This record gives sequence, structure tokens and C-alpha cells, in this order.
Amino acid sequence: MASLNYTTAFQRYKAKLDNPNWAVSAISADGELVISCWKQYFEPPADGVLRYVDSLSRWNGSNRAGWNLLRRHLEITLASNLNVRLVLARTDNPEAVAKGGDASKLNNTFSTREDLIGRLTHFDGDHFTIEFRRS
Repeated sequence: MASLNYTTAFQRYKAKLDNPNWAVSAISADGELVISCWKQYFEPPADGVLRYVDSLSRWNGSNRAGWNLLRRHLEITLASNLNVRLVLARTDNPEAVAKGGDASKLNNTFSTREDLIGRLTHFDGDHFTIEFRRS
């Protein structure tokens, strides 16, 4: 997996970010949710499933526009049963991400996993789970 520019990673899925400075999700031209997911929030793979578990409440409010957009995208994805595509985000400071700070100031890398298709299997307005499987 080669490291990509953040916006280029989304473009690989035909998705355009509303604002690359704060958006972490987009709906692609193909009608799929494209989301940037932090590597440290994936559970170990089991039964061919790669499970991403995170929560909106982890964010401390420094990126309210991105938070609101992601929430809306998760609601749309759940209601319409959209496929989910992965932009894998890695950081050199997972502790700062866990505290909900502004991750745009960290040393991050991004790659795509075009071999995986995800489904939003849980969203309660805060906590969400996306299950990725090989396509």
C-alpha cells in the first residue's frame, strides 16, 4: 500500500471531500460512503471480517463541521444501506487521536484498500461499527 495524498485517496473512489481541511467522509459518485478510518480502531481480523469501531464522542469539538458531516453521512449510509469504502489513516501519535484533538497537525499517512467493501453494521448516533470484507 503506497502512501497517498489525503484528497487523492478519496478520489480513488470517485469521492470529493467538501473540505479537505476538516472532512473525513464523502459520498462518492458511485453512491458509496468513503471514510477515513484510523488504523488503531480496527479490531484484529476474525472470520474474514475487518471490524472498525469508533465513536463520534471521541472528537473534542475542534472539528465540528467534519463531525456534523460524518454524522450525516453515517445516517444516510444506515438508512440507504450504502457500501462503505476505506481510506486507511495512520498516525505517528495515536494518543493525540484518541484524545480527539486536531489530527490534521499530526504526521499522518493515507492509503486505500480497494479490495475491501464495508457495511455499517451499527450506529446509535455516537458509536459506530463498520465491517469490511474482501470484495
